[in-house]
Amino acid sequence: PNLEAYVLSAEQRVRKGYTVVAEGDVVPEGFCRLNPRAGGAKECHVVAIDCEMCVTCAGYELTRVTVINDAKVVIYDELVKPKNAITDYVSHVSGVTKELLDPVTKCLADVQRELSHLIFQDTFILGHSLENDLNALKLVHDRVVDTTVLYGNPDAPYFRPALRTLAYKYLGRCIQGYRPPHPKHP
Repeated sequence: PNLEAYVLSAEQRVRKGYTVVAEGDVVPEGFCRLNPRAGGAKECHVVAIDCEMCVTCAGYELTRVTVINDAKVVIYDELVKPKNAITDYVSHVSGVTKELLDPVTKCLADVQRELSHLIFQDTFILGHSLENDLNALKLVHDRVVDTTVLYGNPDAPYFRPALRTLAYKYLGRCIQGYRPPHPKHP
């Protein structure tokens, strides 16, 4: 099937906590929209994004962003210096440490500018609980495919399947310390 069939509607995005801005409306301060594809722009119609965040005195902020294309090639992988003082690196989840971030000078605005040359308004962005990533990037985008919706339970809309569970179930891969359940014996 065409990826368009899996794109979240504006209503779904609002319900899941995405920042949604109608066409022509003003984007919230600090947020940006991707640009239309310019002539000669690299062909990158599908990307997957994953971000890592830390806790700062102002809440969660971006510390790393990774983008891969549909050929499974990493096209962007950058550490990002949060604007505010870090109170918890959340290293046990993100792998990002004080030592990794200390020399980093790249800020969120730098990342937004660089991503605007790699992905565009017509790019499909795929991810898991992608609202967290796009909100950390302060990025408004309409063409999102979110695995928590694709593989979620329609009878329990607030239940979000863990990425490690989906990776094991559909790909046979153990990630993030996932241990498959023991088979039940008769």
